Amino acid sequence: MLRKISSDKSSIKKFYRKASIKSHNQGYQILLDNRILKTPTGTPIILPNHLLALAVASEWDMQNVYIKLFTMPLNQLVTTATDLDKSGIKPILIDRAMSFLQTDSICFRDSEDDIIMKPILDHMKNKFGLELPHCLGIEAPNFPSSIVNEVRNNFEKLDNFHIVALESAASVSKSLSIAESLLSGVIDIPKACYVARIEELKQIETNGLVEGHHDLDQSYTEISLAAARNLVCLKSI
Repeated sequence: MLRKISSDKSSIKKFYRKASIKSHNQGYQILLDNRILKTPTGTPIILPNHLLALAVASEWDMQNVYIKLFTMPLNQLVTTATDLDKSGIKPILIDRAMSFLQTDSICFRDSEDDIIMKPILDHMKNKFGLELPHCLGIEAPNFPSSIVNEVRNNFEKLDNFHIVALESAASVSKSLSIAESLLSGVIDIPKACYVARIEELKQIETNGLVEGHHDLDQSYTEISLAAARNLVCLKSI
């Protein structure tokens, strides 16, 4: 659900002086000057704890003359999560995350990458009984429907913040297994970023770095996966 890194043309002129937080009977709210931060549909954003609220407020506080939404990944995630039930897109996000199981980039790994990906492979097998095979060419893995349903049922029980984070991480990494392993704490953010870009990194090693493409892709991957992981960590404190 995060927007790809873009230019200043998509920026909005800053309309407030300071971002702060205030307590609410259901958690914490963000204030832009004296105005409560709301979603585009007008729903006030209420966050479950002080630390998550501070993290989102800091993204607003860091803005200068223009509000650059691509520098506010946590804000984008919590905004989507807040409106998830109202918008009715929760099943769509779960479907989108699940779509990255059938085309999981981990299944198209080189044999030499099995060692670095072992924590991910072990996690998916231990948690879901799911073995991620080696696939050649455009061959897609064929997982038993019973296991696929178990994975989906597990995700349907997650809260809105976690679902939004899962979909975002899976979309960015092109891998449900990387997203699940990252959000479960099996792998850290740097390793998730590395594994998600491992084929691209091999191409860079062979053909060189294309400035304005590979470097932006790296930044986008790091920002997006870090935001997803941080949201899941902070919401539970």
